Amino acid sequence: MLYFFKYYLIFSIGISATIFFVRRFSLGPVGGASLTMILAGISENYINLQTDYANIFVVSAFIGMSSENIINQIKDILLIGIISSICYINFYSYFKGVGGSLGMCAFVSVSIFYILKNVTKTI
Repeated sequence: MLYFFKYYLIFSIGISATIFFVRRFSLGPVGGASLTMILAGISENYINLQTDYANIFVVSAFIGMSSENIINQIKDILLIGIISSICYINFYSYFKGVGGSLGMCAFVSVSIFYILKNVTKTI
């Protein structure tokens, strides 16, 4: 359970950082995600960040590349942080070593979030 809260916090920070870089500095989605991943890589090497945490930053960078129409409020970041934490915990052990597993985790998380967001609008 403690891992879930750590992952949730890191996902929320990573998604927020990517969105901040994209919107504040007008870097575009790829530039903002790249800067987030570079910072995660540097922190992994210099402050001994655990590999799981660096992987979470990669997934959150992918999620942060989403359109402003999908993630546009703080509550959206918090909800997608919960969804992505659950997906990461459940998917990563099954797809460890498989290329694209982090991107797949991001895709599934954003897809679930998008479906939930649209379902709650219609209710």
